[in-house]
Amino acid sequence: MAWLDEQQRKVLDMLVQNGPMKSSSIADQLSVQKRRAIDILNDMTDKGVIQRIGVNRSIAYAVQRGAQKSREVIDTL
Repeated sequence: MAWLDEQQRKVLDMLVQNGPMKSSSIADQLSVQKRRAIDILNDMTDKGVIQRIGVNRSIAYAVQRGAQKSREVIDTL
C-alpha cells in the first residue's frame, strides 16, 4: 500500500465503507478544497484503484473492484 499516500488511503477507506461518493463529499471529509480532492481522485483513477461512475455533474467515484491493485489494497483494510 506504499504506492498510496495518506489522503489516498483515507479516500479508499471512505469508498470501501460508504460506496460511491461525489468529489464534494470527499473534499468535505478530507477537509480540503474540491480542486485538491479532484486531483487526488484523478491520481487514484490513473493508478487503477478507483473508477468514475456517471458523467458531467453526476460523477461519483467508487472502488475499482476488477483491478488487481484494488483487491490487494482492500484485503489489507
